[in-house]
Amino acid sequence: MEIKINEKTYKLNFGIMFLRKLDAVHYIEEKGIKIGFGLNSVVPALILRNAATLSEVLYYALWVNNERPTQAQVDEFLEKDTNIEQLFHDVLIELQKSNVTRSSMKNLKGSLPEADKIAE
Repeated sequence: MEIKINEKTYKLNFGIMFLRKLDAVHYIEEKGIKIGFGLNSVVPALILRNAATLSEVLYYALWVNNERPTQAQVDEFLEKDTNIEQLFHDVLIELQKSNVTRSSMKNLKGSLPEADKIAE
């Protein structure tokens, strides 16, 4: 998946590094042990169409680019330059397709829009 911010096209990658970045800020800690909870934290907010969460998800998925836009540039892109409803849809579909997020997304199948399109 790609997005265009300020006339530049960027790739999005929803792989292992994306999960690591989410888990670094979304975790549960018990007795000094941190358990990553990133995907489980952001998917419900994406389903509920939380724009701040969408911005965060896009920012972390942009990790694959040598030069990536800032969080503020991603925010501005969402505020002015995109069909945000379509982008929510596209990101949820991409998360359903990614090899490393597909299994977790299947657990949320009943809550997802167009859940019947989850890659098997």
